[in-house]
Amino acid sequence: MCMCMCVSSVFPYHGTEPSVQVYSSEEGRVQTTAAAFAKGLLALDGEVPAILVSLVRKGPVVNDWLDDCSKAKAELKKVKEKLHRMVIEDKDVSELPDLNPENVHSVAAALQRIGNPRAALYRLKNLMVTLDREIGELPPSTQLYDKELLQQMHERWTKGLTEFYDPDTDTFNVSKIPDVFDLARYDYCHNPLEAIQTTLTATFVQARDLAHVVVPQGWTFSIPTLLCPCFFRGIGSFRASVHRPQIHCDFPIMEMPLSI
Repeated sequence: MCMCMCVSSVFPYHGTEPSVQVYSSEEGRVQTTAAAFAKGLLALDGEVPAILVSLVRKGPVVNDWLDDCSKAKAELKKVKEKLHRMVIEDKDVSELPDLNPENVHSVAAALQRIGNPRAALYRLKNLMVTLDREIGELPPSTQLYDKELLQQMHERWTKGLTEFYDPDTDTFNVSKIPDVFDLARYDYCHNPLEAIQTTLTATFVQARDLAHVVVPQGWTFSIPTLLCPCFFRGIGSFRASVHRPQIHCDFPIMEMPLSI
């Protein structure tokens, strides 16, 4: 998923309580962010999991509303296929000029550190295998950030590895690189445990470099194309048509005087 949550409306409800509609994609990390946002916005006393269940809306309809790119699907598919094809190439980046046709500084710096993209994918996979094993060997009493259970942390990494690399076909799912980077960044920031710190740091650095190549170019390789209204007209017009009726409905309600 490329996007997360939004606040559809905030207006008086029963005189004093605000009514907030929070929408999230079905990714766990995005749902948690949406619940934490609602908790902070409304100064709620409850725990994030309880707020997630009671206040955050999710599901197929919400996914369509937040992430529907059907009008630009063909163009996006071509860009992603080209990007993924180059990222799995067993060549030095100097032989892959199309990986950074606009010579973007951040992408160029990441490519220089990567060297050979396919070799970098294998390095990341091997690091994840080692990290997954090291997490499994941690003592059950290990304290994690935000009261997360060690089993949950282990399951996160096992799932991330399974989705990123298929050992049966020896293939990589390049679209999962941003998710692996999110995993590594989260634990690098919140769970820098001494027993896994070396492997975790190396995983974070490798995932970061690959993400810095994949993420900025997931829409297009050409900056003029990226800035062209024609490219986003399909996405923009669709989302505008969805949001417009809700906005027309909410604003008159927001302007009504409070009930006493």
